[in-house]
Amino acid sequence: MSDVVTDESFNSVPYEGGFIFDRYSILYHSNDGIVEEITDFEKAITAFAVSTDNVLLVAFENQLEVFKLKEGDLKFLETRVLGNAVNILRTDKRGKVWGWSPKEPLLEFHLREGGSLSTVHHELVGGHDLLLEDYEAAVVADGPVLIFEEELVRYDPVSESWEGAAMPARGGLPAAYAFRRHGDRLEGWMIYWDNELQTSLMVEAMWPDGGELRTRILPWVDMCEVGKVYSMAITGKEEQFFIIGGLRGLMIADRHLADHIPAPAKPVVWDRNLTAKAEPRQRFSFGEAETQYRFNSAIGGAYYPLRYETRLVGLRDEWSEASALTIREFGQVFEGDYRFEVRAVDPFGRASEAAAIELLVTPPWFRTYTAYAAYILTAGALLFGFVRLRERQLRARQAELEAIVDDRTAELKKANAFKDDFIANLSHEIRNPLNGVIGLIRQMREGSPPPGRYLKSLKQAAHYLQATVEEVLDFSKLQTGEIPVDRNLINVEEVVNGVLGIYRERATEKEIGLTSHVRVPEGTGVITDERKVQQILGNLTSNAVKFTEKGSVHVGILLEPLSGNKAVLKMWVQDTGGGISEADKERIFEKFYQTQSGEKQRVGTGLGLALVKGFVDRLDGELQLHSVLNSGSTFSVTLPVETQPFAEERAGGEESEQFKARALVVEDIEYNRIFIESLLGEFGVRVDTADDGGEGFAKATAGDYEVIFLDWDLPGKSGLEIARELRGQGSLPEGTVIIGMTAFATQEVKDQCLGSGMNAFLTKPIRAEQVAKVLRENLPHELRSSGRDRMVEEGGLTIDVPSTEMVAGKGMLHGRGLLGEMARNSSWEHEKGRWEEFFEGYLAELEEAISQKDPSLVRKAAHRLLGHLRMLDAAVLPGMLQDMLTAAHAGDMEGILLEWKEFQQKQVEFRRELARA
Repeated sequence: MSDVVTDESFNSVPYEGGFIFDRYSILYHSNDGIVEEITDFEKAITAFAVSTDNVLLVAFENQLEVFKLKEGDLKFLETRVLGNAVNILRTDKRGKVWGWSPKEPLLEFHLREGGSLSTVHHELVGGHDLLLEDYEAAVVADGPVLIFEEELVRYDPVSESWEGAAMPARGGLPAAYAFRRHGDRLEGWMIYWDNELQTSLMVEAMWPDGGELRTRILPWVDMCEVGKVYSMAITGKEEQFFIIGGLRGLMIADRHLADHIPAPAKPVVWDRNLTAKAEPRQRFSFGEAETQYRFNSAIGGAYYPLRYETRLVGLRDEWSEASALTIREFGQVFEGDYRFEVRAVDPFGRASEAAAIELLVTPPWFRTYTAYAAYILTAGALLFGFVRLRERQLRARQAELEAIVDDRTAELKKANAFKDDFIANLSHEIRNPLNGVIGLIRQMREGSPPPGRYLKSLKQAAHYLQATVEEVLDFSKLQTGEIPVDRNLINVEEVVNGVLGIYRERATEKEIGLTSHVRVPEGTGVITDERKVQQILGNLTSNAVKFTEKGSVHVGILLEPLSGNKAVLKMWVQDTGGGISEADKERIFEKFYQTQSGEKQRVGTGLGLALVKGFVDRLDGELQLHSVLNSGSTFSVTLPVETQPFAEERAGGEESEQFKARALVVEDIEYNRIFIESLLGEFGVRVDTADDGGEGFAKATAGDYEVIFLDWDLPGKSGLEIARELRGQGSLPEGTVIIGMTAFATQEVKDQCLGSGMNAFLTKPIRAEQVAKVLRENLPHELRSSGRDRMVEEGGLTIDVPSTEMVAGKGMLHGRGLLGEMARNSSWEHEKGRWEEFFEGYLAELEEAISQKDPSLVRKAAHRLLGHLRMLDAAVLPGMLQDMLTAAHAGDMEGILLEWKEFQQKQVEFRRELARA
């Protein structure tokens, strides 16, 4: 049937003068039993083949040498450098040599007239990219056959084209394969490893010319004896044999062996002790021990691994999944007739005849007819008693439910009253300032400057309206857990003064005192969430001033240090108002709840103290209330914090930020557009505007902007669509910042904005500090400057001029940039000298990387040099380095050399300008 022999494999190629074979770097010639060494190349041979007219091609990694072969002698013809390594060379019947390696182009070699070698690279074959996909290849008389995981592709030498046909996936590429051209069809055999069966399977492929590819799994002997299979071949003419190579030897088998391998035999079912065959009919009583059967098959295991399928007809008629287990256990089953069946299945889907055992399970005594009659009589008596008992329980439950309904109805009425009060109060809080805004605007005349008292009143009304809306929005976010904790270093005294400044005028109008006492060590900052501390103090102070008619309101702050930088921040707000009753204390921090205690009637939204409680909880703090009716109240807050000294301020005081940038604002509401344009102008930003999505997209693609502000909801194209298209098309300069704006302040909208390619997100109403922060965090340092920078007019265009000198003209160096800012604390010549030292070092590093022709080294060196160059306000050179980086990322060494040549020419002019700076 088959033989197994052991031998070491080697490459051998027949030709007219005998055989050629190799050992590592040596080629040998064999003829008439005489073996002679041809030559020692002193480098490893990866593949070789003999072409038309006895031309020998020998591959060494990515190099190919060509010789004329005559009776064992070599005549050198030429050397060819290849773009990739070649592991295999094969010759077809037309004399063409084909070479390949995994994930490399397929190479086609043939001799031109005159003896020179022609090379064709096949990278795309039958719709497959050979640089990206795994494949195996063989060469038959017509040319190559390429094997992919789910497709077979063959070469048509007449049309010089590729033809593909789908085949079932086997979980990867074959471990070994053999193909040949036989008459008018292509025949092939492939060996795959089956993880489930833990064995090798042979697949036969038959592909007639002009017909469809047919594949089938051949019944075959177990190939595990030769170890892991790595190669195979078919040999012989009349009697054909497979030669299968494995790690432990070779297997030689008749090609037609599969036609004679028998199907699995009917399994034999044994009793529990494996001493005798199980009886064909068995009887059990319910409650006996679990039933167990063992089984095996006499024929099949000698050729291939078997699996077994079982079923218990009467319980489950479907066959179980095939398994190598030869035992089946059943738990207790109800009384009835059953049939246990088992059959053997080979790897090729052939199933044996099923062996069957008939089972009869009898019921236990408590499921006999006599027992059922007793059950009915007992159940009737119990049912009568149960009905009487249930009637009494239902009456009691009905009375209980009526009481619960009355209680719930009262609570719903109370909650509805709270809702009505909240809506009425919210309407009151919004309509009053809104009425003031509308009335004051009507008093103003277009084109005339408004009186100062009008502007002051408008500002107060707008701030009050904004605070009311933000209070409702903050509470909504707090309820859904969308408010994060943003810890930063704050000056507690400034926070307290800012809060008291808001309410001091109101306290003065009511003729009550508003005092504070802050006990925080001088120069000590506190790390916590500044906005939440402001809102906690603001809400408590607002309520105290609102509900105090005479006397005073006092705000106290105490910082108690603990170990290390840990500390406790204690805050309290004490008033002499009407106080809070004991009943109100229990609900004072609930949403919408407003106390009637004291003399003051209810005003506001009823959310202030609920927000305070939520913010204190988010900061892991504690909130306490001490109050006596008609004697005032004290709200105390304790927060865990960290401390950190303040850095010393620079001489000259705080300076306003300026940004040397050009911005596009796309906003469809006119007053919003005017406000943002004005706000950006205060920061020195030059602004273009657009009032719909279409215009905004056109300006964004045509203009050269450092930052683009996009409203989330725009007519024509939405801000999300504009951002996606700009990022997707790559139509923006590298580093362009896109900032989203919307009044829909939800996490979902924020995620949509950031997911579309935006860098940041602003919530309306937009404040100056928000804009400054987002510009500071996203614009590069060279576009930022301090308030010392001044603006000049040049040719009608407003440009930024840093206080560090600008170099005249528009050559290679426009200004000193960040390096000039650094020179404020030393001297310009000193800083410039240090910069030039590093510049020469980085330049030498780039030159060395280019000489090695390694794009990855060029990318690193060019990136360092670009960062160093950007410390100056330089022109031309940074753009050339950017182009060099683009070429390096693409592995384009020719593009790198072109950019380097231009860079060397331009840096001479740059050095002259730097010397004059």
